[in-house]
Amino acid sequence: MKVLKETILTPCFEIAASTKTLRKLKEGESVEVREWMRTEEGSGLQRMKVKTAEGKLGWATAVGSTGTLFMEVA
Repeated sequence: MKVLKETILTPCFEIAASTKTLRKLKEGESVEVREWMRTEEGSGLQRMKVKTAEGKLGWATAVGSTGTLFMEVA
């Protein structure tokens, strides 16, 4: 997947439960999908588990609750 809009990488699927950010994913960066996107019930965000080029593993928002695309298939 290619990052279209800066988003954060968190250790938990549920963004509200994440007490820390692993790092920001920058526009243009490529990540490897580990678990395909699913909708978070509370926020309506579509999040997926990804692996960064340096090996960090975490959850990132692919589609916002209003339909904003944060990632697309590269």
